[in-house]
Amino acid sequence: MSLPVTADRISADRERGERTEIEFCLLIQKHGYYTFRFQEGRSGSAVLERNQEHIVLPDVFAISNSGMFFAEVKSKYPNKHGSFGLEKYRALSLLTFKSYIKSPVLYAIYDTKAEKWVWNDIAILMQKPFKEFESKTYFAGGVKSLPTLYFKKKWFLKIEKGGKLNFPLFFGHSPQLKP
Repeated sequence: MSLPVTADRISADRERGERTEIEFCLLIQKHGYYTFRFQEGRSGSAVLERNQEHIVLPDVFAISNSGMFFAEVKSKYPNKHGSFGLEKYRALSLLTFKSYIKSPVLYAIYDTKAEKWVWNDIAILMQKPFKEFESKTYFAGGVKSLPTLYFKKKWFLKIEKGGKLNFPLFFGHSPQLKP
């Protein structure tokens, strides 16, 4: 049974999302990166626009002298099948964005059950045999049933390993510009 959707619940979810983005940025900054939150101060998603086409931007941009990346940041509890969801429109926007910028776009999750951060590149996740189901989600100020992609928890890497950022390998190399 899902909780009723109220203005207070939507507001609480937005506040939790903002706290999660800030915690992620602090973690990444600890490793020498500067961060920028695209959603800061916004009530809706930040988008790139061209005519009628919209590309939803990831939540965070991070850059250091060793490289740069973008991240979609969420706090989630894995479902009963051990998967994390991401709305299909958002996943496809992230892939489109990645095709333009030619930089890593990571799906970063604070796993509320395991109490740890995990991530993987959206392009790597989209190559996996994910499942797609309709799920209720917040969209355009309300709740709608939208196609959602579910990625197995085991496909994600711990963000930190041995005191360093544990970047996913993509096509045999790390997303960092310098080794």
